[in-house]
Parts: sequence; C-alpha cells; structure tokens
Amino acid sequence: MKLLATISAVALALGASAPAFAQHVAPAGVAFVASGPASLNGAPCTLTLNANTNAGGTGGTITGGSNTGAGICPLITIDSGAVYTMKTYNPAGNGSGTAELTGLVVRVGGVVTCTQSAPITVTITNRATPPGGATLAVSGAIGACNVAANLTSATVHVTS
Repeated sequence: MKLLATISAVALALGASAPAFAQHVAPAGVAFVASGPASLNGAPCTLTLNANTNAGGTGGTITGGSNTGAGICPLITIDSGAVYTMKTYNPAGNGSGTAELTGLVVRVGGVVTCTQSAPITVTITNRATPPGGATLAVSGAIGACNVAANLTSATVHVTS
C-alpha cells in the first residue's frame, strides 16, 4: 500500500509540473509563405516571408523574405537562417500562441542593416476555418531597427 501511495504521489507531482497544453505549429515539416503589411523604421511595405515548420512542429526556420511597395521597400530583404521556437498556446477563441524568434538579419540593398541580438516574440492567432491558417504579428527592435509585421498564412496554425 505504501508503494502504491508513493507511485501515486510521484505521478501527481509529474502531472502537476507538465503544462496543461503543449504548443505546436501545424502542419509539421512543411514550407509556408506568410505575407502582409510590414515596416522597417517606419517605411510601410508588403513583406513576403518564406519559412518552414520543423518535423516536430515545435518551431521552424525563416528561409528568406522580400518586400514590395514604394521607395526603399524593394531593397529590403530578410536572410535565411532565423529560427522560431513555439513557447505558449492558448485554446481560447480560435486558438493562439507565441513563438520566440532569434537570429533575424535584414538587408537593405544587399548590405546588412539590422542584426537581431535579443529574442523577439511572434504572436500567432488562428483564423476561423474556413479560411483557416493564421496571422503572425511581430513588432520590436532588431538591432538598431524597429520592425513591425502583421502577416497572414493560409497554410499553418497553432495547436496543442
């Protein structure tokens, strides 16, 4: 009886330390595109961001990005190699989550202009089905630059 009580106590302790919801981006192991309004130091552009989800759905990699719009926009590109990792999931509404983005490098006219030194949070909010997918919102400092984006992807969403 004492052994059963000990096993039960350990099981309860392990269950209490685990999060109620795991966070993932789905589908796992796919390339996707997200696009929408974005700005670099206040210059309004339209960003097309290429990315993928890793095989476990716990995050993924940015594989590049380009901008369209007036003025400097066509000169702004995003390097491949930044990584995002899912951090939270909230089942309320259509579901939402946060991811931590690291390693973002932005170029203007081919010259490295902004290099990320501290993680930045990306908020991912599932859209109703249909049309499905999610919006990805980010704003903050990337090195000496201020960036903001509100992108839409028809492919990915967050889940528990």
